[in-house]
Amino acid sequence: MGLKWLVACLVVLSTSSALAHMEHHVSGSMGRECALTKVFQHEGKLSSKAVFLFSGNPVCTYIPRELDEEKIANGEPLKLVFFVPHATIKKESKSAIARLNNETCTQDYCIKVNQVTTPVKGIQFTVSYYPQLHGFEYQSFKSITGDEGVVFNFHNQSLLQQVNVKASTERIRRTAFTELPTVILDFGHGGDDHGFTNGVLLEKEMNRQIGQKVAKLLKKKGYQVCLVREGDESLALDERTARIHACKNAGILISIHTNAAARAEASGIETFCHIPDMFTTHYQQANKDTIGILQEIDSVVFEQSMQLAQAVHKNVLETAKIKNTSVVDRKVKHKVAQLLLGSEMPSILVELGFLTNQEEALLLQKSSYQKDLALGICKGVDAFFNMV
Repeated sequence: MGLKWLVACLVVLSTSSALAHMEHHVSGSMGRECALTKVFQHEGKLSSKAVFLFSGNPVCTYIPRELDEEKIANGEPLKLVFFVPHATIKKESKSAIARLNNETCTQDYCIKVNQVTTPVKGIQFTVSYYPQLHGFEYQSFKSITGDEGVVFNFHNQSLLQQVNVKASTERIRRTAFTELPTVILDFGHGGDDHGFTNGVLLEKEMNRQIGQKVAKLLKKKGYQVCLVREGDESLALDERTARIHACKNAGILISIHTNAAARAEASGIETFCHIPDMFTTHYQQANKDTIGILQEIDSVVFEQSMQLAQAVHKNVLETAKIKNTSVVDRKVKHKVAQLLLGSEMPSILVELGFLTNQEEALLLQKSSYQKDLALGICKGVDAFFNMV
């Protein structure tokens, strides 16, 4: 079950029935206008991802084609084509697409994106990779921003097959460390990206102030702390995920945010993490052993992300009530956030209150309330590591 098995599976997808299936989706999507608005790349240690966000309702379909088994067996890359009909490329994503298209395929994989007009207007993705080296997977999801997402995953098969899942799980456990694990802290937004602002308050500043208090408390408790950014610097999302993966002895990731809403009365604290049901797999091609290991790793990471979210959320609510007795519990929720998508460890995003709510905004500006929230996060981290 090596390369021949991979090619055989792909050839099956090139049959007339697959073509009819594709034509059904394209015809079924008539009138579904959508636009490619954002592009992200996440280079992980075990997997790398190319993520495309669409406004509207995209239908991304595999286009079957005849495969040259001899060329693939002789070491040429496998090329797959995916198509989103009736899709256009928005101005704000064109520079990212240009960078993607200008990259030479010197890596083991690459993606080229083109706007086409015939036979149907839309966006074509050409994926090239070596099946001897990588497993490939195409998934869709709904983003925390409300956009529809398409993600192409490239899984490093040789590294994955060296992973001892049980040992990797144990590494997260507090008792397995000679020193307390590293907690990675991300302060949401920064630099040119202010997050929410009303002309006076800047979300990026609020996030950084609270985050620095969290870092100080964690260090006092003996944790190693790795900051995605310490100052007010502009960082592209792929730079942020690269810094996350560069942190040594990493245990967990917490992204710290404050919230905003159109309704001024909206208030409260909510925490986000990922679960498997958020992702729909449409196409998967990898060694069976690789798929099994991926499923085991994902199961552990998703489960521990949920445990971390629950522990932090519970403790933040309790400490927030010291000064904010009527704080609203907006619960632990499941939405795809880009930073969490690029992480390969238990990860959460916590929204600590609404800057658009007058009462909550006043509290969030107070150093004493920020310390209460920071203390809650630290207690949650402690609870998580004692739990697992």
